[in-house]
Amino acid sequence: MIRTIKSRLSVKVFFLTLLLIAVCCFTTYSFILQAAPKNYQYDIEDAGIELSFLSNDLSRVEKENAYIWLENTSELMGELFDNEFELHFFQPDGQEVSLHDINQLVGGQITDFDKVEKSKTYTTSFSDSDLLYTLLLTRNDATHTQTEEAIQRTLPVLCLIVLLGSIVSAFFYSWYMTAPIKKVSRLSKQMADMDFSGFCSSGRTDEIGVLSGSLNTLSRKLETALSELREANQKLQADIDMERQLERQRVEFFSAASHELKTPITIIKGQLQGMLYQVGRYKDRETYLAQSLEVTDNLEKMVQELWLIGRMSGW
Repeated sequence: MIRTIKSRLSVKVFFLTLLLIAVCCFTTYSFILQAAPKNYQYDIEDAGIELSFLSNDLSRVEKENAYIWLENTSELMGELFDNEFELHFFQPDGQEVSLHDINQLVGGQITDFDKVEKSKTYTTSFSDSDLLYTLLLTRNDATHTQTEEAIQRTLPVLCLIVLLGSIVSAFFYSWYMTAPIKKVSRLSKQMADMDFSGFCSSGRTDEIGVLSGSLNTLSRKLETALSELREANQKLQADIDMERQLERQRVEFFSAASHELKTPITIIKGQLQGMLYQVGRYKDRETYLAQSLEVTDNLEKMVQELWLIGRMSGW
């Protein structure tokens, strides 16, 4: 599998495109989920009215029993408003205390809620204390809004749609991008094997189309050049064969000519030696001088013929 991915461009483009589309879709989903408007069901001011009743109730109880009213009110508001709000209780110095034990600090300050949506603040005291405590409501960030819940409910279907859409988009994108490149690759392999009969028809005007057209032009020019080179080689081979044939003819001619010239020269040489040494019949010098002259005339004619043949043949 890994070897196939590494060796095929279309598979690489497919998986990279699939991954890119999936990442972009889920990133967009995350941003939409984070930026979804907070569609709350209840108005915080309506819920804040309950604090006025709680403030009156706390003013009639002792401090040590205040947690009972705070816990009950928090549970009651959770049931009435689907846990959409949180109740906070603060000491006179602005430090937040636990609803279960007002003597225990939770580490917050009333100023921490200046920039969040909150209800009207109410003050209260206890029957055994004149110190003023503060009550307020804020939105419960831990609960999901209706929009968030709707988005999360559609997550499985959305994942399936994104996956299928990514696969289809990646398939067509990889096919669109790699199909002309495959044609160019096949044509280049044919050219490497000295086969210039192929043609790459991409039908595109972008860089890939320009590359295909340039490769087609190069293939045609190489085919033309190769044809001309083959014709030139054939002509050269024919010239070489002809030259070899002429060379053989020259050799044969000169061999025959040397043989023809050797005979009269031998005759003349023999007659001259016989006359020089006055051997036998060669004592009649006049007769053999005439014969030698005749043979010399024939030899001259043969030399003239050789000279004429040489000029005609360009030797």
